[in-house]
Amino acid sequence: MFTLSAQQCKIQHLNFREEKHGDESVTAVDVKVTSDMSNDFLSYLSPTLKGSLYGAPDTSVQGSIIHDNPGYMPRLLYPEMGTIKWSGEMRKAQVCLHGVTKKSNLVLEADVNKLAFVTKEGGTVEVSFRLQVVPEGSMLGKLAGMLGVELKVSIAPEGEQLDFGDD
Repeated sequence: MFTLSAQQCKIQHLNFREEKHGDESVTAVDVKVTSDMSNDFLSYLSPTLKGSLYGAPDTSVQGSIIHDNPGYMPRLLYPEMGTIKWSGEMRKAQVCLHGVTKKSNLVLEADVNKLAFVTKEGGTVEVSFRLQVVPEGSMLGKLAGMLGVELKVSIAPEGEQLDFGDD
């Protein structure tokens, strides 16, 4: 699906619920995360997606500004499109919520799904996704205090090394 390395995000919504694991009931949490990212993120999803939704800058408006990056595509082609949902999920991903406390990060296992994005003029994409977590011990309380908090998030698929970014 995708990876993140210390990406600035916001915990937008928390949903605490009961989940059955066999005969046992456990508390699970759905965590909705949002982030404004460069439209280069779309290349993680499909190599042609960015070029389908964005175009090169309009040189008649910007004059002779020269961009060294040929992949620079800030011009939104379809502003009427609205939210775009992307199917697929990443099971048992490794997730790091950086700086949950002043001294530590919160590292957990989560299913990542419900990916959606909104394209914006200027080359920005607002990305949202859901983390489904079965927290252990004190993690439940730490997650409860995260609503509305902005922090850095790293995500890696199961079996891959989690990149903690510039901690």
